Amino acid sequence: MLSPLLTAEPFAPCAGAAARLLKAAQPLLLVGLLLWHGALAALATQLRAALAGAPAQLLRPAAWRDALLARAMPVLLAASDETWAPVKRDLVAHAHGSVLEVGAGSGMTLKYYRRSEVTSLVLLEPFAELHAPLRSAIAAHGLGAVATLVPHGVHERRALAQAGVRAARFDTVVLVQVLCSIPEPHAHLAYLQSLLAPGGRLLLFEHVGSASRLTRAVQRAWTYPLWRFVAAGCCLDRDSGVWLAQLGGWKHVELLRPASEDDGDVVPHAVGIFTKA
Repeated sequence: MLSPLLTAEPFAPCAGAAARLLKAAQPLLLVGLLLWHGALAALATQLRAALAGAPAQLLRPAAWRDALLARAMPVLLAASDETWAPVKRDLVAHAHGSVLEVGAGSGMTLKYYRRSEVTSLVLLEPFAELHAPLRSAIAAHGLGAVATLVPHGVHERRALAQAGVRAARFDTVVLVQVLCSIPEPHAHLAYLQSLLAPGGRLLLFEHVGSASRLTRAVQRAWTYPLWRFVAAGCCLDRDSGVWLAQLGGWKHVELLRPASEDDGDVVPHAVGIFTKA
């Protein structure tokens, strides 16, 4: 059973034009927070690179973006994790047996696993700069005996197979805020399902596209000119939960949303348990 903070009911209407406008500005607020927490660190990083003989870094927007995210994104993710901790805790408590977490990041989800229920934990994380904090989190949460870090993305099928990530191996696949930024997500959903043993569960916590046409238009207006670049590929308008449900091959689908969100939220969430047939 998932958190009582969730519901299957349709989104309630946003309470007035002023509230809708404030919610529509949320991505701008997030960009402001990224700059507040990361601008000085990004400047220092870029100046060090220039002084070390790579002045071209100063002219690369992606280099500025990456330096900004390296300092600021952990702060924003920690705040998000605190907000959604009750939902994540109830969701990840369903993980059992052989577990695969896709996009483990710095290990923010590890504290929610029930150690007594997990026999093995494979953590996919392709970004090398996150490996040190991820290893620290593994140790801090007493998962060293069962956890394996696999430094590959979900698209690297041959490397994953060589690392033992293969069809029907896992009892649980965990996806926490990762499908929003995986390139070509449709190409990977059936693959992720194939990794589950019969009766295995896919656990999902993602921000998704809005059911409101107006809000979805706002999501797209932010995503494609600005947000996708600023947030390194993150898209606000992906229907990840619906896509998984439509994939078929499940004997049970429980797909819910936070009851606190309405149809004006630009970053609404889907929370689900998908049980393989």
